[in-house]
Amino acid sequence: MANIAFNAGPSKRGKGGAGCEKSTCKTGTPEKAPARQTGKAPARRDEKAPSYYVPVSLVGVCDDGEFRSLLRDRGLIEWDGVRRFGLLLLIDWFCRQKHDNKGVLCSADMAEQYASPIKRTKNPKTIREPLGVLCKIGIIERTAKAVCAHVRVSARYRIAPAFSSRCRSITVSLPPKMRTKLENAEERCDDRLNRKHPFRKQLLADLLHLGFAGSARPMLARLQKARKGGGGLDKITHAIDTRTHEVKVNQLGTIYTALSNLPRELKPHLTLCGDAVALCDVAHAHHCFLPLLLRNRIDHFKRQDSAANVSALEIESKQLIQRLNEGDYYRSWCVLASDDNERAKIKKLATQLLNMPTTQGSRIPLYRRMAGAFPRTFQIIEAIKRDDHRNLSKQLQRFTSTAINGALEQLQREGITVIPDTDALICRKKDQSRVCEAIGHHIFAVTDGVRCKVGGMRYAVA
Repeated sequence: MANIAFNAGPSKRGKGGAGCEKSTCKTGTPEKAPARQTGKAPARRDEKAPSYYVPVSLVGVCDDGEFRSLLRDRGLIEWDGVRRFGLLLLIDWFCRQKHDNKGVLCSADMAEQYASPIKRTKNPKTIREPLGVLCKIGIIERTAKAVCAHVRVSARYRIAPAFSSRCRSITVSLPPKMRTKLENAEERCDDRLNRKHPFRKQLLADLLHLGFAGSARPMLARLQKARKGGGGLDKITHAIDTRTHEVKVNQLGTIYTALSNLPRELKPHLTLCGDAVALCDVAHAHHCFLPLLLRNRIDHFKRQDSAANVSALEIESKQLIQRLNEGDYYRSWCVLASDDNERAKIKKLATQLLNMPTTQGSRIPLYRRMAGAFPRTFQIIEAIKRDDHRNLSKQLQRFTSTAINGALEQLQREGITVIPDTDALICRKKDQSRVCEAIGHHIFAVTDGVRCKVGGMRYAVA
């Protein structure tokens, strides 16, 4: 059999098929294939920006070249690419805010509108969040931590003193996606707020159906004249007449709209979807949540010691709920139950007693009567107010807003048009009974059985 000689040289076959030799030449500098653009985006090399990058005027504390040097000096190489443009947009937002030494509120969600976090880092020491990156390189600094309790507040940041005097206009060539982010910042802000507050989008639509009845115009003119121009009333009427409404939610969850500052005597003269309105407000709202304070304290004792004796607190909680559920709560504290003038004074004073300093309240006879009837409840109240008498008010406002906002979302799902007003909901008169029932149900659920009065109607358990 003939010997067959095998060629040990390079193969004549390659990926291209027969007759194609495999290239052994070294290729040049590798380049990333462009995606939907006509050129390669500069990454970490000092290259000229492609033609599709558009120069944009921003407010910043340093130009693009100096900013890249800051990132490299701090070892944040993974941010020294297209992501750095998002950081420059975030710096532009900080520079445009009006802030003092306390700084401005900025959540991680808000920062991600401009600069997306790195989900998978190559180096475990790389900072993932954009706010952390800006703090690391020293452009901003955190002045207050975030709080998530009865008060819910984002962290506060400010431009660092070393850069605060360097704010100026700079020109940066942005890629198309970053330019789109800058142009659509307001829309993305609305989307973020709508995700955070699910009721907001529908509420803005419902506010467009708000108007004044004919009987309101003479009252508006009289009030504006009495208040020497009535600048506040002018803003309210302008918002309602031109249908340019805003919805704001404070740190305690209370919703503010144009109606929040409208005088109470004008609210019955509003119209909603062309119909007369009804005000569904909670009677003695803060007192209705005192049993919830007791329940939270009982749960705290049980967490500390499962065998803790909390029977006295439970008995007092039932007694307090019974007092809130029966008869006229304000009249029950009167020395003479038939005296209407005394009831009016107690109605004005009862909530103030909960929110004033203990040393001041203990000098008032009504406070001593209430503390004598429910001693353990007022021991808890005084313990909460020990360091700051406003602490109790913050908790009670949070409880109230949670109940009102819960009822608002439920009614929106049912297709009922309602407008929040602190501890009340404004609705059409034909929907009044259902709205009052929804508010009463939410308060009943969280307070272990308080059947409060809403719009003058006592909640009846189904």
